[in-house]
Amino acid sequence: MPEGDFQSMYDAGIARVLTPGATADEVVEAVSGAIKEYRDS
Repeated sequence: MPEGDFQSMYDAGIARVLTPGATADEVVEAVSGAIKEYRDS
């Protein structure tokens, strides 16, 4: 996905876009953050 399309994803409610090459730490951080937001809502 071109980086230029990321904003439309964020506007649609996507919390984070992970691209190929994302580290395991980035994936864990993204999922943990999404779970925390869900639980806090």
